[in-house]
Amino acid sequence: SQLGRGFTVIRYSEKGETDFGMGVIALGSKPFKPFQISKTSKVALENNRTEVHQGQQEYIGGFEITDDDQALYFTAALDGAPAVDVFVLAKGAGDQMLQQYVTNPGPAALPMQPLLDNVVTQGQPWKGYLPLPKGIYYLIVDNASGVGQTNPPQVAGDDRAAKLDYLVQVGERQ
Repeated sequence: SQLGRGFTVIRYSEKGETDFGMGVIALGSKPFKPFQISKTSKVALENNRTEVHQGQQEYIGGFEITDDDQALYFTAALDGAPAVDVFVLAKGAGDQMLQQYVTNPGPAALPMQPLLDNVVTQGQPWKGYLPLPKGIYYLIVDNASGVGQTNPPQVAGDDRAAKLDYLVQVGERQ
């Protein structure tokens, strides 16, 4: 059933198995999930795709760590752009960066050293693991020059959007 505009909840069985999807999901359909998850003790928080155009950033989360012996696990695959930066910031710094991004033109600068600073390259799937203390965290995808390690080519009329499939899970530390 549709809860409200832009968000659909799908109930699969009497056992209460449910799924969530953005937009209206046609009856009998399932939301798109880029990664198949086999049996695991980790909980999937997000299994989705985002498209980040040149000069833009995407803020994903917040992801809650409820116990000091937990970690966030990441899987990502990139298409379209040669590479993008991915960062993890605690909620306070993430909120500050998001506010800057929304109120000022261009990409937002990192307000502090990120907890994770990595590059995802086209054609090379990436897996990451980040043990964290209790708190709420953002995953930030950056397809802009001057913020992270990558510098997308600036060619007039050429907007190489980064299509990033990503999976974020929470689980016990390794």
